Amino acid sequence: MDGFSINSEVPPEYRKVKWLADIFVVGMGAGWVVHYVLMVYTSIKHQTYCLNIMPSATPSEWHHSPLVAQNGPLIFMATTALWVCGQFAVTMQLGPPLAYTWGAIVCQLLISVGQVCQLLNRNSTRGASYSLWLSRFFGSTSTIGFWTLRYLYWPEAFSWLGEPILIWAIAVFFASEFTYGYCFYRIQYQENLSHGSECKRK
Repeated sequence: MDGFSINSEVPPEYRKVKWLADIFVVGMGAGWVVHYVLMVYTSIKHQTYCLNIMPSATPSEWHHSPLVAQNGPLIFMATTALWVCGQFAVTMQLGPPLAYTWGAIVCQLLISVGQVCQLLNRNSTRGASYSLWLSRFFGSTSTIGFWTLRYLYWPEAFSWLGEPILIWAIAVFFASEFTYGYCFYRIQYQENLSHGSECKRK
């Protein structure tokens, strides 16, 4: 049993903490909605994209690679089709609810690791901000919160949330997010020093 079946009986132990799990679910939704709104705002403000390199299809951001710049829409459609097929394959293998969960885990790792790579590759805070980082971190740690409650208080249905691969994914998430925060601080510090030096010269 995976906990998503309509026939699963909610145990009394979980009912007692369901209110807290519901707060975590709201936190997850709020964190990610704020994150996506901030992505649009930051992209417009900094005149660049906030997504990591995989989903980017803006020609102006690929001036260093004409092949990608000239074929952006085709690459975007092919990448989208690839991931949609992958989601269907996982759904056929595991069923819709578990496929949704595993799909979310893969997306989370792509975002967390990808954002660190993008920050280091650009060596610039353009397209990034503490607000973006914290909203993403808040939304995802809220998810871990309600997962933990389900794992502890509803083990008959959610014991799979303690599997080694999930623990590994959570560890990669935290390592990536803390690395992002540190790198953002260091890069912003260098930018401020550089900006201060330019102002003194003027």
